[in-house]
Amino acid sequence: MENKSNFVNHAQFIKYFYKAANAYKKFLGFSFDVPNLVFERTPEKNYSAKSVVPVKYLGQNVGNMVVISFQSRDGTGDESLYKIGQLVIPERLKHANHSEKVFPRTKEGIIYELFFPLFSVYENKINLFATSLEEITVDCVEKPKAVKKAWDLGLNSIDYVKRVKYEDKDIAQKCIAKIYLTVGYRGEGQRFGDPHAIYNPIPMNALQVAGFLTVKNSSNPLLKMINSCVFPPV
Repeated sequence: MENKSNFVNHAQFIKYFYKAANAYKKFLGFSFDVPNLVFERTPEKNYSAKSVVPVKYLGQNVGNMVVISFQSRDGTGDESLYKIGQLVIPERLKHANHSEKVFPRTKEGIIYELFFPLFSVYENKINLFATSLEEITVDCVEKPKAVKKAWDLGLNSIDYVKRVKYEDKDIAQKCIAKIYLTVGYRGEGQRFGDPHAIYNPIPMNALQVAGFLTVKNSSNPLLKMINSCVFPPV
């Protein structure tokens, strides 16, 4: 695996996560078990670090959030569903040693998956809620031939660079505590986001940190707030 040692230290992670968590609690009713937060490096994965955080919504336990940090060109894909050679990979997504990092993974058993943009760090400066990650899926679920981009999670790449690298204050207004859906159903019952992988396409030395919270049963209180989340474009 690639060397993933170049990212902010554990104390900084905790500090930045705490700031983001306070906003999600204040504006959206989520609370996180921050005191027990531990970020661990993941040399065996195609991304940089990971933590698992218990989450409550309006005082009720709703599951564990997986918090992942992404350096440039990190991805959550693997060969559990598709193998090297089975799918055509666009040139911009090709990796000489680890093409599997953009291979979509099955989301069987997940009703919804919530994506929380938490923060980015660039040159020791934090940008709350600034992410620009891509959800990668397949061209046809029934008969897949290639991987493709589904949509942006957070800012588009141009706005992200303007905000994080050049500190554009106008773009800062777009960086707020919001929740996206990476897996789920539309009103008419159409499934989206299954399978998928998450990928960081930004070619700059910025670390992006995001949280993923799944809904796996019909009694989860999170189902009551799904319509307030950001759905992918049709």
